[in-house]
Amino acid sequence: MQNPVQRNKSNHDHTAYPPRRRGRRLHNLARELAWHVLVELDRSTYCQHLDDMVHRACDDYNLPPRDHALAYELVSGCIRNKTLLEFYISQCSARSAAALDTGLRWILVLALYQIEFLDRVAAYAAVNETVEICHHVRRSEWAGYANGVLRTFLRQRELRAIREPDDLATRWSHPSWLVELYAAVFGAENVEPVLRWNNQIPIHYARVRGVREEVLAALPPGAAEPANEFGADMLRLRDVPRVIHSAAFRDGALYVMQPWSVRTARVLGLQPGWRVLDMCAAPGGKSIILADDGASHVVALDNAAHRIRALNDNLRRCHITTVEPRVLDGRDVLDVFPPRSFDAVLLDAPCSNLGVVQRHPEIRWRVSPDEPARLAREQRALLAAALRAVKPGGPVLYAVCTVTPDETTAVVAEAAQALCEFQELTCPGTGGFDGGYAALLRPKGMVSG
Repeated sequence: MQNPVQRNKSNHDHTAYPPRRRGRRLHNLARELAWHVLVELDRSTYCQHLDDMVHRACDDYNLPPRDHALAYELVSGCIRNKTLLEFYISQCSARSAAALDTGLRWILVLALYQIEFLDRVAAYAAVNETVEICHHVRRSEWAGYANGVLRTFLRQRELRAIREPDDLATRWSHPSWLVELYAAVFGAENVEPVLRWNNQIPIHYARVRGVREEVLAALPPGAAEPANEFGADMLRLRDVPRVIHSAAFRDGALYVMQPWSVRTARVLGLQPGWRVLDMCAAPGGKSIILADDGASHVVALDNAAHRIRALNDNLRRCHITTVEPRVLDGRDVLDVFPPRSFDAVLLDAPCSNLGVVQRHPEIRWRVSPDEPARLAREQRALLAAALRAVKPGGPVLYAVCTVTPDETTAVVAEAAQALCEFQELTCPGTGGFDGGYAALLRPKGMVSG
């Protein structure tokens, strides 16, 4: 069977997004868009961001909020449960899931996700709409096969003849090497709770910039509530779209940010009036915390111009004037600023993001086992520059939203020119926090320029 990501003789790409047609049922358009995003994610080896892809596709087709939310749930749910659903396919198909055409495989995964995980979708409707999508994407030859596999699954499920996987990697849809990593770091007894946490739908939070009760009153009713367990300035968001379209958000009264990131930024122990370097600052959440907490001046670096543009947008929205954004690789900071120029440095370093798989489920399929060691080389160089940029005895906060030893304790242990005053590794899900690592260091005595 032809691979759907290749062009046929008519030069038509079957993964091209569907033509806009009047009268299309929006809920099935949402499913079809979800399929296109899943195929495109797979084709990119998960190097694109799931959130961006879904929101861009839905915005392009002007899907209303309910159908937009459905498309997002379908894509993220399929990615979270990919290998489990492929395991089911292999039991009901003449060929293994891995042997199927990429597009057909995702058609089946999408249908099984709805049958297994969405109570509001009737099984017969999922089958019928899957067949309809096969025709809409001009692969009518898939329709009979998909119909047969799905009806076999439903029959086998009713007879309780579907086997469940024995291994954690398949049951929770994580690469085997990642399951082994979590076991090595947190202990075998904690692996399944981490995997379960990663597969939960995430809750979103925001940090309030002002009086929380006043901000809550300015938000749409029921859109947010206090999250006291994470601090007096934190909100739990119940309706993210309504929050970000509110006047309070547009006026900078709150910033969408997760509790682990807020808590970590404050490990720095900022003193009012300090001049602070934020080495990897975009999109700007931690820089804004530093400004709000009294830094007199924050130099915010990022090595990509488009991320600095996003940072600038957030600064304008939040009416921040004490942050100076610059397009600059943090490793080159001493080419622009003299050594010992800053009272404190915050280094939220680029990392493998394996502590935030819950929020970005595609990460589990994007990151390779050798990536943490590669990233650690960049992290060590950034930390060395940070320790030379801070004043003698000043604090340097090293933080990463990952949990691999290569990127956490090993990086700090190699900073021989610094004393580590504090370090903490957070297991994903503990206390409702994302996983991550933070260490507070101070250079030993004078640092040569």
